[in-house]
Amino acid sequence: MRGAPEIARVRTGDERGTGQGGRGAALDHFRVTSRIQSAIHSLQQTYGGETDLWTSPRGEEQHELHVPKGVELKILLGPEPCSTEMYELWAKGGLKRRCDLTTCQLAGGEELPCVCADLGEDADPRSLCKPVVRFTFVLEGTGRWGPSRFDLRGWWARRQIPSAVRGAARAANRDPDRPIFVPAALRMEFRTAHIEDAKSEKNP
Repeated sequence: MRGAPEIARVRTGDERGTGQGGRGAALDHFRVTSRIQSAIHSLQQTYGGETDLWTSPRGEEQHELHVPKGVELKILLGPEPCSTEMYELWAKGGLKRRCDLTTCQLAGGEELPCVCADLGEDADPRSLCKPVVRFTFVLEGTGRWGPSRFDLRGWWARRQIPSAVRGAARAANRDPDRPIFVPAALRMEFRTAHIEDAKSEKNP
């Protein structure tokens, strides 16, 4: 599915809220956004919930579905699920920089060496940027075959999600000549993570 147009994006926050760090307010349910109106209407028929129009931070008009609290989203993991792990710094004005611990990309597109390198060997990126894990899958119920994306922020996501996603896909795809998609589900559970030398955080 690499390079295919994105069908939808699953979110656990709302940029129109008043959350800390410019990231909007956290939700207790899944929120799905898409440029494709028919995909959102199809998802509503599958999972229920309320639809609305939504303007992205880039000014693009899209459609959204607020999935009822407690409802799982059914997904299919590809044989090689795309998963990226980055560190990001957000402020009230939005995203300030994104870093892979080697290269730092500023909001304007300029690239610089990781700023943590200038702080010495003992610098901890947790004091500056927070981890973001992104992975793609097929979201059942859109009425279309193509990738959807889910972004997860926080240290719990950084430690748990990549290995779980890749492990599930690889365990089912033992024969490279017969790749298959693995059924899975997205379920929202709130947990408090205690990270050594860092503040506790509550993660969906």
